[in-house]
Amino acid sequence: MILTPKQLKSIIHGAYQFKDEDGYTVCCRVTDAQMEYYKSVEIFYVRAHHTGAVHADLRTNATEIGFDYKLDYIVSTGSIDVCVDGVPCHVFPMGDITEGHFSCKLPAGMKTVQIYFPNYCRLMLRNFTLNGSFTPTRRRTKVLWLGDSITQGAGSQNVGSMMSSGSYVNLTTRTLGYDSLDQAIGGLMYDDGYMLPLEGYTPNKIIVSLGTNGCGGADFADRAERFYAALNRLYSGIPTLVISPIWRADDACAFLPGNLEKVRQICAKYPNIAIVNGFTLMPNLPELLHEDKVHPNLLGHKYYADNLIRTIRGLHF
Repeated sequence: MILTPKQLKSIIHGAYQFKDEDGYTVCCRVTDAQMEYYKSVEIFYVRAHHTGAVHADLRTNATEIGFDYKLDYIVSTGSIDVCVDGVPCHVFPMGDITEGHFSCKLPAGMKTVQIYFPNYCRLMLRNFTLNGSFTPTRRRTKVLWLGDSITQGAGSQNVGSMMSSGSYVNLTTRTLGYDSLDQAIGGLMYDDGYMLPLEGYTPNKIIVSLGTNGCGGADFADRAERFYAALNRLYSGIPTLVISPIWRADDACAFLPGNLEKVRQICAKYPNIAIVNGFTLMPNLPELLHEDKVHPNLLGHKYYADNLIRTIRGLHF
C-alpha cells in the first residue's frame, strides 16, 4: 500500500509542520517566523531546513518498506537508518545520490520500525510504500531540544562514522520514548531572537544545550541572560534541563567552567530549570572527538546519550 499524505504525516516524528513541494512531503523543524529570522545568516538558514532527529515511527507487520526521496540544502548527505524494536538493523549511507528510491527488507511479524532521516541535509519524501498493515507509534512525552551542531547531530554521520540515528538526541529519544522536536542548528549561540512562539505546540519538557559557540565572547553572559528570560516568557514553569557544553580539546575549553558558573547564576531565578555539567556526560578524551576537537564522534555520542539518560532518570526529570 502507498500511504496517503495524511497517513504519512501521522508516522513522522520531529517535525513542527509539513509542507508540499512538487509532490514531496517536506518535514519542517521550525516555524515560518523562525525561518525568516534565520535568513540573516546563510548557514543558519540552510541548516534550519535540515531533518535532524526527524524520523518515521510505526508498528507494522510489513516485510518491505520504501519511499521516493530527494535531498537538498546539503552540508552532509549522511545516512538513512532503520531500527527494528529499538535496535539498528540497516544503515544506508547516501553518498552522492541525492534523489532516488529507498527500500529495505524487514523481519517478519509485528514490530516497531523507526526510519531516521539525515541530520545535516533536508530529506523530502513521497510514495511511502509498505507491504503490510501499520499503526502510528504514539509517544506521550513531548520534548523540545534547543542547541547547536552537536544537538543537531554533527559528528554522528561523518565518513567512517556513519549513523544518523546515532546522535545523542536520537539515542536518548529512542531509549526514553520521547516525542522530540529538535530545533538545534549548527553554529547557534545563545540568542533570544529565535525564541519565538510555537503556535499549537506546548512541550512537556525542554532540554537546552548551548554555550560552546561564542564561549569566549565578552557578551556571553548578556546573551545567556536574554535567552533564558525569553525562554521563561514562552515556557514559564515547564521542566527544563540545561546541559552546559561538553569538554572540547582546544583552547576555547578554558572558557567553559567560568561560563557554567555564569549560567548557574542566571538560571537560579527559574525554579523549573535544572543544570548538569556537560563535562560529566562524556569522558574528556580526544579519542571521542572528531579531528576538529569539538564534535563527538559516533562513540562520543553514545557515551553522551548513556550518561544523559542516567542523569535524567536520576533527576526524575
